Amino acid sequence: MEKYITIVDGDKITVQRAAYIEDGAYIEIIGNTITLFEIPAFGGEAYRIRDFPSLLEAIEYSKTLT
Repeated sequence: MEKYITIVDGDKITVQRAAYIEDGAYIEIIGNTITLFEIPAFGGEAYRIRDFPSLLEAIEYSKTLT
């Protein structure tokens, strides 16, 4: 079983694998929009991968990122 951190900030929900991430994926949910983002290895600005119809689909796709 995998564990994820959920952060609620106003109308935005962020789902990520650790409390703090320097690189890797995270998911933002705003309203009905579920968007996967990735922070490049060695840091840098996060960039949008794409939107997903469900949180589970976004999580599964995030596992394919390197």
